[in-house]
Amino acid sequence: MVRKQDLASKLAPVLPEHRRLTQPPEDVREEQKRFMARINGSRNAPERNLDLKSFAENVWLPSIEDRHSALTVHCYRYYWNRVLEPRSGALSLRNFSTPVAQRLLDEIARQNPAMTKTTLHKLKSMLSAIFKLAIQQDYRLGPNPIRETSLPRARESTETVAYDLDTVLSMLRVVPEPSRTVIAAAAFAGLRRGEIEGLLWKPTTATP
Repeated sequence: MVRKQDLASKLAPVLPEHRRLTQPPEDVREEQKRFMARINGSRNAPERNLDLKSFAENVWLPSIEDRHSALTVHCYRYYWNRVLEPRSGALSLRNFSTPVAQRLLDEIARQNPAMTKTTLHKLKSMLSAIFKLAIQQDYRLGPNPIRETSLPRARESTETVAYDLDTVLSMLRVVPEPSRTVIAAAAFAGLRRGEIEGLLWKPTTATP
């Protein structure tokens, strides 16, 4: 058995007139019964009661490594680590709802005013894929809570410019390293701006 933290749910706020009560009022006890009936009636095993962060890192991310290219996986990990993971630790996978998902997307857009609608759409698609896998593998019941969310208002992506081969080769002849390698990787691999930002650059040691 594994003990999971931060998975408790607060059923109702404690009102001032209830602070001195030794037992919760009747309406709170009724809410408790409904809450426990929903939990006890679930077919999910206790060990599958994960938070969003644990499921994404231990189940979803490993699962996409066999289905996507290394570059796509790296891009997903980049957005997960930089944007979604810091906001997901206290979110229960089983109780995650559409209103919670909408507030999450709205919060990301509000805290990142420079983020484009394309990036927000990518984040929404990632969340949808996470919950699709959770439903498929019996970690939660359907439907997918991301399906009915709407993208927050955000700026449109700017039009990008593609250089022809002669221009790229001319740039490579005059630009020093390591910029030359960056330009070559972006040009010859046909990477988009977001994919370039997601690349991990590591120095290598030359072998004799």
